Amino acid sequence: MKFKGETIFGSGIISGELVVYREPLSFLGDVDGKNGIIRTINVSIASKILAIPSSRGSTVVPTSCTN
Repeated sequence: MKFKGETIFGSGIISGELVVYREPLSFLGDVDGKNGIIRTINVSIASKILAIPSSRGSTVVPTSCTN
């Protein structure tokens, strides 16, 4: 699925593949920041748009997730 929308922060328009994860997500525990993979479902979120209902636990995102 492709998704296109406007940014809330910053400027411009984003577009890319949408990954929907229907459970609350912990970036600290559920995401392999080095490889950009959600560990529980083994899906890459690198260079994709991630939609989650909420986060859980820490809201810290390892810097390797943003590269």
